[in-house]
Amino acid sequence: MNDTEEKIKDLVIGKLAEYIGVETEDINLEDSLIDDLHLNITEISDFLQELSKEGIEIEETKYKNIKTISDLINYILSLPGII
Repeated sequence: MNDTEEKIKDLVIGKLAEYIGVETEDINLEDSLIDDLHLNITEISDFLQELSKEGIEIEETKYKNIKTISDLINYILSLPGII
């Protein structure tokens, strides 16, 4: 991972850990937002909206394609201006 990828990974995992009340070490890249982290659709939407405060705008139409932490990080890295 390069520096940008590492920063995005740390940001996403840090914010998610804070959002759901767990330690960052308890979150793995392949964790499913629904099955492993037990988030419902509303909570996922709320969390993705929280990322907008960090300047990461994710279109609501893309929410359904984000199943895992890795999916989320890869999507963010694909956004224009991130890398």
